[in-house]
Amino acid sequence: MYFGWSLATLFLQGNLAYDHIEMLVWGKAWQLSYWKHPPLPAWIAEAVSLATNRAIWPQYFISPATTAIAAWVVWRAARDVAGPWRALIAALTLQGCVYYNYECDVLNHNTIQLPFVAALIWAGWRATRGSTSAWIWFGVFSAVAVYGKHTAAFAPLGVLAFTLLTAQGRQLWCTRGPYLGIVAGIIVIAPHVYGMWQIDFTPFRTAMLDHSGFETLVAAEPWWGRIAFPAEFVAAQILMLMGIWVMSFLLFFIPGEPTIEAMGESERTRAAAKYFTWCTAFPVALAALLSAAVNLHMNSLWAMAWLPYSGLSVLLWIRRPIGTSGLRTMWFAWGGQAIGTLLFVCVKMSVGAQLTGNVPNVLFDGESFSRYVGDRWSQATNGAPLSMVIGTHWIGGSICVYHPEHPDLVLDGMPLRCPWIDLSRISTEGAVLVWDGGADPVWLEKFGSHTPVEHFVIPMRTSAKVAGKELGLAIILPTAKLPATGSMWDWPRR
Repeated sequence: MYFGWSLATLFLQGNLAYDHIEMLVWGKAWQLSYWKHPPLPAWIAEAVSLATNRAIWPQYFISPATTAIAAWVVWRAARDVAGPWRALIAALTLQGCVYYNYECDVLNHNTIQLPFVAALIWAGWRATRGSTSAWIWFGVFSAVAVYGKHTAAFAPLGVLAFTLLTAQGRQLWCTRGPYLGIVAGIIVIAPHVYGMWQIDFTPFRTAMLDHSGFETLVAAEPWWGRIAFPAEFVAAQILMLMGIWVMSFLLFFIPGEPTIEAMGESERTRAAAKYFTWCTAFPVALAALLSAAVNLHMNSLWAMAWLPYSGLSVLLWIRRPIGTSGLRTMWFAWGGQAIGTLLFVCVKMSVGAQLTGNVPNVLFDGESFSRYVGDRWSQATNGAPLSMVIGTHWIGGSICVYHPEHPDLVLDGMPLRCPWIDLSRISTEGAVLVWDGGADPVWLEKFGSHTPVEHFVIPMRTSAKVAGKELGLAIILPTAKLPATGSMWDWPRR
């Protein structure tokens, strides 16, 4: 199935998705932290790009691969506690979770953390059973997961909290295991913390940035948000898992003989049921409590990596033997959800524009756009190399990905978001300024003199009769004089 997702996006998308473009733009700089997120998906995207000579097609296989690895980790962990049949079902029922099918095709900070959160919870289980080496792996996987996305830290907190629930768990803190795990995690995460310190911890301040990128105060939320926001967040996770609930119901509540297993409850099974259920519920509950405490609206995708063992938890609590007819019915449900979702996305990207008139961004023609901009640059500069673009993540980033010279990008026209770029290069190398929409951006004049603004339209990659993408273009020639310090380097705040 995950290979099918790769092929569908490869052949039906005209452009890499927004988040994936962003990862390739960031990855060129090999930073320890970026202005909004940690670096792991950007590093992986850039590593694959370098290994394949900047080819685009391998990029479509990265995100489905991370999801497939997460499913393998769930299967391997389930083998320790549930037997071969239930382990296989635990991995396959992940297709019933929206996060592991509909959301699995885009490389971003949500998908990259999936295998590492699954691995740290598995390592935590083995650690609670007395394995010292598992504690070290728990620390390492926890830190790597945070390199993927900071919200992944909720998962190891759940594992550590679980050890405090029982006297046997608390005794683990009298051994060296937990401390070795914490030290291992600190060693791995320390470079990222240093990287955030270098950029004044901007990833933790992005909630204070408005859509133009300026720092501003967050508007006060209504008092009822303390109830509505956590309720909405928890309800969203229940809905995201609806496919797993349906498959579990069909598996156990459709009578059928003979059974494919004969299982009895054991002390180890009960302990595993408590552990994996706790590790599934704790991060969601903690996020809901924080949402209520600070009156913050939580994005449902923040929980994307916390739920890999939802299906296994159900399988561990329900000890009724699996019947052949129940298994057969579950397979039909699995096929309907897994294959049906993939077919829905294929239809959406292939003929969806004809049916609805709505064109997804992935049908933007990044190759034609970058070719057009490259030609305009060559005409204006007599064939000088294009080394810098100033523009939005999506539009400017598409040039950086699809243009053969792969220029650097000043993100959203804000030097604050790309401190690794030496802006003095503009005076000697010049730059292309690009944006979408008819209105000129507020940052257009901040970078000095440029050629007259040109507005043009790039057709979308679809046969539907829809409007193309309206874009703007200007060029700073290599001989242009930079503005004085204070306008470009000291970016104004509001």
